[in-house]
Amino acid sequence: MLNQTNPLIFRIILAFLVLNLLLPGESNNLSLVITQVIIFGLAAIHLLFLRPRYPFSPEWTAPAVLFGLALLVSLTASIHHFGSLQVSLQIMSMVLTAWLVADTQPGDRELRMSMAVVFATAVILALVGLLQLFTYFSQIPDAELIRRVMPVSESYLQQIFTQKRIFATFALPTTFSVFLAMALPLGVALALDYRKKPVFFAPIAGGLFLVALAMLQAKSHGGPVSLLAAAAVSALLIIRRRRILLLWSVAGVVVVAVVALLAVGALRGNFLWDLAAPDSPIRLRWNLWTAGLAMWTQNWLPGIGLGNFQIGFLPYLGPGVRPTKYLHNTYLQLPIELGLVGLVLVVAIVGIIIHILMKKTAEVERTGGIRKNALGLGLVVAVFVFLIANGIEIVLYFHSIGLLGAFLLGLLIRRGEAPAEVEEAPGRRRISWLRLALTCVFILAMAMVGRWFVADYFYNRSIERVTQAALQPDFGQVSDNTAPEGKDLDPLSRAQRVDLWHSVVEQASVAVEVEGGNFDYHYLLGRAYQNLSELGSDRELLLKAEEHFRRAVELCPGLPYLRYSHALTQLRLGRLLAATEEVAEAARLYPTSGDYRAALDALQQRIATLGEAGGAPREERGE
Repeated sequence: MLNQTNPLIFRIILAFLVLNLLLPGESNNLSLVITQVIIFGLAAIHLLFLRPRYPFSPEWTAPAVLFGLALLVSLTASIHHFGSLQVSLQIMSMVLTAWLVADTQPGDRELRMSMAVVFATAVILALVGLLQLFTYFSQIPDAELIRRVMPVSESYLQQIFTQKRIFATFALPTTFSVFLAMALPLGVALALDYRKKPVFFAPIAGGLFLVALAMLQAKSHGGPVSLLAAAAVSALLIIRRRRILLLWSVAGVVVVAVVALLAVGALRGNFLWDLAAPDSPIRLRWNLWTAGLAMWTQNWLPGIGLGNFQIGFLPYLGPGVRPTKYLHNTYLQLPIELGLVGLVLVVAIVGIIIHILMKKTAEVERTGGIRKNALGLGLVVAVFVFLIANGIEIVLYFHSIGLLGAFLLGLLIRRGEAPAEVEEAPGRRRISWLRLALTCVFILAMAMVGRWFVADYFYNRSIERVTQAALQPDFGQVSDNTAPEGKDLDPLSRAQRVDLWHSVVEQASVAVEVEGGNFDYHYLLGRAYQNLSELGSDRELLLKAEEHFRRAVELCPGLPYLRYSHALTQLRLGRLLAATEEVAEAARLYPTSGDYRAALDALQQRIATLGEAGGAPREERGE
C-alpha cells in the first residue's frame, strides 16, 4: 500500500505547488487556502495511517521544537495575534511540505518528473510574460483586458506601462526573477541529463533561453545576484582541486557577475553601485536593514510577533526609509518578529540546510561528478538560490516561492529506505500517542485555515462591493474617512449609498461572527456603520461604528490609521479629549506623518480655545 500511496501523495503536492506558482498564494487567496488545507490533511493522513512505525528522524526534531517554541513566543508577544497565527500557518505548511516530500522517498523517476514540471512552469510563465511585454504592453491597451489577464493592482499595472517590466502572475518582478533563478539550474541539470537525447535536449535548451531572457526583462537584481552567488558557492563545494582552481573560479564568477549586472542595470536604468540614485537597490536595502537593526535592539528578547513587521516598523521610518511590509531580508526580519528565539531559529535552520547541502555535494562527487549526477547538482544550486535569496529578498514570506523552496529541499533530502519495524519496540505506545497528538494538531490547523477562508471570503465580498461602487463616477469620497458620506446627494444616489453600505454590513458581519480576531473585519464594519450614520444622521449607528473601531484598536494597537479612524468617530460623538488622545497615539506610532501631526495640533488648539473661553470640553461617557 505504501508503494502506491506515497507516490500519490507526492504528486498531489506537486500539483498544488504548480497551482500556487501559476496563481501565487500572495495574490490568489483561494489557491493559498486550498493548498494549505491539502498539505495539512495529507500530513495528518500520512502520519496516522501511512508512515511506518519507527521513530521520527533526528534531523526533524530540532526544527520542529524550535518552530513550536517560536510559534508560542510569537502568539504571546504579537501585536496582532490573528496576523501572527496566519503567517505561522503559512510557514508551517512549507515545513510540512519539505517533510512530506522527503518522507515519501521519491525515486529517480519522480525526481525527473518534478524538476521537469517546475521548469516547464517557469518556461510557460516566462513566455507569457514576454508575450505580454512585447505585444499589448508595448502599446496603449484596454485596461479592463489587462486587469483580467494580470491579477495585480493598478499601481503595478502603471509600473508595467512605465518601466516595461515582466510581472507574469507574480505581484512583484523581484519575486518573479527569484523564481526564475530557482528554476534555471533545474533546467540546466535536465539539459545535462538529456544531453545525448536531442528530442529532449532541444526543447530544454529553448526553454533555458526563454527563462534567461525573462529573468533579465524582469529588471530585478535579486534573481541574478542569488543565482550567481549560489553558483559560486556550489562550484567551490564541487571542485575537487579547490586550492588550484579557487582563484580561477572566483575570477570567473566575478567576470560573469559583472557582465550580468551590467546587462540587468542597462535594462533597468540604474546600477547596484549607483548609490546616489534614490532607488538604488544597495542604498534602499542598506537603509532598510539599518532601521531594522535599530528596531531589533528595541525588541530583541520577545520580538513583535510573526507577521507584524509592517506594524512595528512605522516608528522607525525616516529619510530614505519608506513604509514597507517586508525588510528584504528573511534572516533579519524573523529575529525582529520572533526575538531571540527567532535568531536561534534562523541560525539552526540555515545551519541544518548548509549541512544537508554539503552532504549532497559530497554525494555528487562520489557518484561520478556533474556528468553522472547532474540532477543532484541542479537541486543543490536551486536550494542555494533559495537560501541566498532569503538574505537579499523576502521569498520565505511569499507562499508560492516559499513552498517551492521547501519542495526542492525535500527533494534534496530524499530519505533512504526506512529501517525495518521492530515489533513491540520499547516506547512504541508512546510514539503512537505522539502520532495521534500531532495528527490532531494538523487537523486543528486545517480547520483554522478553513475557518479563516470562510471569514475572508465574506470580507472580500464586501470589499469587492465597495470597490465596484467606487469605480462609479459619482461615488465620491468613500475611502476618505475625513469627508462626510453622502454630502450633496440627490435622493436616488443617497438610497443607492444606503443599499451599498447595508450590503457591506451584512457581509462584514458574517466575517466578524466567523473570525472576530481580525482587526480588518472590525475596521471595515466600523466604516460601514460610520457611513450609514452619516447618510441618515443616526447616532446609534455611529455608536456601533465606534464600538468596532475600538475593537479593531484593541486587536491591533500598533496601527496608526486605526487610531485615527477611532478618533474621528470619537470626535463626531463629541468626545474631544478621547479623540485627541487617539490622534496623539497615531502621531506617536507614525512620527514621520505630517497629517497626524497637523490633526493633533488642530485638536489641541481647539481644546486650548475652549479652555480660554471657559468652556472645557464635555466628554460623554457611559454609552
